[in-house]
Amino acid sequence: MTIREIPLAVATCNEQGDRAPSTESGFALLEALVALAASAFVLTLYFQILGRTALARQILDDRLTVAAFAQSKFDSVGTVVLPIQGMTEGRFGDIFRWKLDISDDTGAVDSITPLHPWRLTLRVNWERGGAPQQSEFAGVRLSKREPLPNEQ
Repeated sequence: MTIREIPLAVATCNEQGDRAPSTESGFALLEALVALAASAFVLTLYFQILGRTALARQILDDRLTVAAFAQSKFDSVGTVVLPIQGMTEGRFGDIFRWKLDISDDTGAVDSITPLHPWRLTLRVNWERGGAPQQSEFAGVRLSKREPLPNEQ
């Protein structure tokens, strides 16, 4: 069996007991703390941007959902539901509240037209990210005009 020599590193000290300057390169504690602080700052910015992007996407998804609901609500007036002047309201989904206002818009056409115009205004409210959101849609729906008493 042979014994190999293993070199040992020995630190040299001066007369006061201080360690002699080393030629080895490395990071000082201050440099490491500065690098850690810079990394923390960059990560904080990254997560803030990521959080805002996620919230913006949720709000966009909400607006697309509301637009699809508005389209279906407008399509149902005059086909599934007879247009009756007044306001109706309700809820859909977990967070959305809507109000539909149907008003007479006969001033938009003359009285000899066989179609009756109804002005529709739909407002949808909800809350996302602690901030209230609202979308409003307006349009005109035509339906068959009810015969006037002298036309019967």
